[in-house]
Amino acid sequence: MTGNNNKHQRVISSYYFILFITVCCFVTTILFYIINPINISWQWKQRNYNSHDEESIFIPFTSKKVPTQWRHHITNQPLNYPNHHPKLYYPRNCPNDKINLCAKPIPSFIFAGSELAGASFVFQILKEHPQVINAVDNSDKPTIFLDREEVEDWDESRSSNVLFETYLSQFPYLDHDLIQDKGTKNWVVGENAPQYLYKSHLTAKRIKEILPHVKLVFFLKDPISRAYSQYLHEKKSNSELSFETLIDLELPILRRCGHTSTQWEGFVRCHEGSEIRAAWKVMGSDDTQHTFNSLAKGMYYPALIPFLQRFPSSQLFIIRTEDLLSDSLAVFQKLAKFLEIDPDYFLNNTWKLHDSSLTEEDFYASLNEQQEDNVSTDDPQLPQQLQNSYSLDDIKVKLNAEEEEPRLSSRYRLQKLYRDLNDRLIEIFDPSLTDFNGWVYDVDQG
Repeated sequence: MTGNNNKHQRVISSYYFILFITVCCFVTTILFYIINPINISWQWKQRNYNSHDEESIFIPFTSKKVPTQWRHHITNQPLNYPNHHPKLYYPRNCPNDKINLCAKPIPSFIFAGSELAGASFVFQILKEHPQVINAVDNSDKPTIFLDREEVEDWDESRSSNVLFETYLSQFPYLDHDLIQDKGTKNWVVGENAPQYLYKSHLTAKRIKEILPHVKLVFFLKDPISRAYSQYLHEKKSNSELSFETLIDLELPILRRCGHTSTQWEGFVRCHEGSEIRAAWKVMGSDDTQHTFNSLAKGMYYPALIPFLQRFPSSQLFIIRTEDLLSDSLAVFQKLAKFLEIDPDYFLNNTWKLHDSSLTEEDFYASLNEQQEDNVSTDDPQLPQQLQNSYSLDDIKVKLNAEEEEPRLSSRYRLQKLYRDLNDRLIEIFDPSLTDFNGWVYDVDQG
């Protein structure tokens, strides 16, 4: 009898022990989900997006179809009702006694992207057009549209008029003769700031508030080639990191940030955050200038969305760098028509754009670097800014060796990464007017 009681007690003890373990596991699981909701959500997404497949990294940005209103949205066509007269602004604090002599032109165009895609080169040429009376080059410079201190209180801390005048302060007052010609001659003023595209979550909204009628010009280079150009540019810091190593370092950041936030603003903030870089051990040092964003800056489709949300297609001009290389004259003439300046200038001048295609070296070497390779002219009649120009008849450019190309294995790897993202980008263009030959990657063929 005693033996049976002991056996019964052991069964009951085992039952309670199993019950206790089950309850503990249940409570632990609940607490884990409560304490780590973001981590669980991210891990769940990682499993759904196949964490071992690099093709899935951009799924948060490609899983949804392009909104109907943006399909075939970009035509690069000039307005049917062009505005031939520049708008002027008269600042309140005029240094001259006569207020009508203090006119400033309201900028009519901005080269807003992308970096290392030829925007600065085109800007240098465009500045010499007689109808471009002033052009400010802010590439790689902080501007009011990128002021981080005003991220949260942009609308409240300062009035739009103050911000507007702050932006215009970088442009000089107009000459009296130009003011008199206002009604008879069309001329334009603009800014070059290709870094605006990557920070579009800040710049698109701010530009719209201050310059609602400005025209925005974007140059897009094949994202793989653009990333490699950035690698070569940053390689000058004597970093020993290879392009393949940089890819390996940035891909985990892209995955983590993309699966943390599907909005471009959240993605960029995550990508630039010191925490994410420290977590993946990619913090830079004094000896290396790599920014680990060469792949992120080729994500054109999500970067363009803030501009698509705020500006009509008539204010957007988006051109491929490859088209500029292959048919530069046609691109310059289209750009001139978009800006409402004389397109024939590029036919009847000393530029040789119609004689031969531009080379890669012309785009990615800065004017200062080219001065050592150019055959300079001592003609005192030439303006200083033209003496080292690329295309005056009496200047010969001595090109460096042909630009390197990434390994085929790296290109194939990145083609799989960008394929779906490029497909989304292509959908926003009118297919009858834009050819993205070379950007449609047939990765299935290997």
